[in-house]
Amino acid sequence: MAQEKPEINYQIYGRKNLGTPILVIPGLMSDLHAFDGISSSLVERGYTVVAYDPPDHGKSSKLSGFRDGRFRFVSIEGQANALEHVIRGAAKEYVGAGSASHKGYGKDLLDNGPVIVGHSAGAATAMKYLETGKSRGLMLIAPVYGLSKARPLIGLLRKCAPFFTPERFRLLFSISPRLSNQEKRERRHGSKTDTDGVYGMFEAAHAYKPRVVECPYPVGLVCGEHEVGIAKEQQEAIGRFIKTPKFQEYLMEGVSHNFLKSRRREIVESIDNYCNLLDRGKAQ
Repeated sequence: MAQEKPEINYQIYGRKNLGTPILVIPGLMSDLHAFDGISSSLVERGYTVVAYDPPDHGKSSKLSGFRDGRFRFVSIEGQANALEHVIRGAAKEYVGAGSASHKGYGKDLLDNGPVIVGHSAGAATAMKYLETGKSRGLMLIAPVYGLSKARPLIGLLRKCAPFFTPERFRLLFSISPRLSNQEKRERRHGSKTDTDGVYGMFEAAHAYKPRVVECPYPVGLVCGEHEVGIAKEQQEAIGRFIKTPKFQEYLMEGVSHNFLKSRRREIVESIDNYCNLLDRGKAQ
């Protein structure tokens, strides 16, 4: 694990809204812009959204790579620490803003945390953060952990792990259409996702061994119809580690795993519906 203290790039959207704070965590090979259309639509509905670049992604510190003859990467604990850093940084900005309403908003964010929305590998980061961190809600979108139908594939990847050195991983993804599209997006925004960091985040997410976490609120679960694990299987797998009164399921028909862009409207509706569910629970 890299030991340097990282600089984590984040942005606050809808700063003046002072609405329910939502923190979005991108998945593998993605930066804060992965949620751009979703964030702007949530802001239009009155929410405040905090998005960030995980370590080695976008404009955040590049920490993974070879040092002292070993490949070192940011562990899942390091990913969760980066998330904590973002929440505290955003809260301090509000506390230092001057007005009483902003100070109160910042203090509430520190005391109660945001609604956390994690996509793919970002869901593993969210689950790790919840072991010690505060949140007022949790929504997992196409989470990578606990997909029963993916276990044979993950087992095969583990057997092939000696072959997938970071250099070969880098070569493999250099011809990947998704990485090519990622590079085009990064050129637009002037950021860069480090390929060693992609490999490191992959290792961190799949090496993650979660502990049981008690969530006093319903947990949202968004799944693609053709995902490697359907909603019920994901709920059962994740339910072994997240104890919640209820899983609120949202099924995206006709898609598999990467549907953030193609189903933006439905995802925004799901997040809005979920936040309203949390508000109704508080009112009871």
